[in-house]
Amino acid sequence: MKQFSLYALLIVPVLFAPACGGKKAQTEPDAPPKKTAPVAVSANKKGDTITADGTIRDMNGKLDGCSFLIELTDSTRLEPLNLKEDMRVEGLKVRVSYEVNKSAMSICMAGTIVNILSIEKR
Repeated sequence: MKQFSLYALLIVPVLFAPACGGKKAQTEPDAPPKKTAPVAVSANKKGDTITADGTIRDMNGKLDGCSFLIELTDSTRLEPLNLKEDMRVEGLKVRVSYEVNKSAMSICMAGTIVNILSIEKR
């Protein structure tokens, strides 16, 4: 009888514990959408060409394996594979057209890897 009581004391809490989970946290109502970065998107044979405004960020010494990134107006970061030397200036405002490179890898891992199709100062 003692053995049965001991098993009952151990099993009963396990059976009823899920029922005592409490309320789930309520989610915030849908917030209005944030300002999006892309200015234009058009399709080509390789994929989508995206044009957006951003700022050049020098991440040398700040993030391991990173050099220059482009931070778009919605805080999205791009890791360009072919950023021209004259555009490698911290804080430079640019308009960039790019396509996502899905086959490239990087140790930076701070942004989406892209091929720049065109870039100009704003």
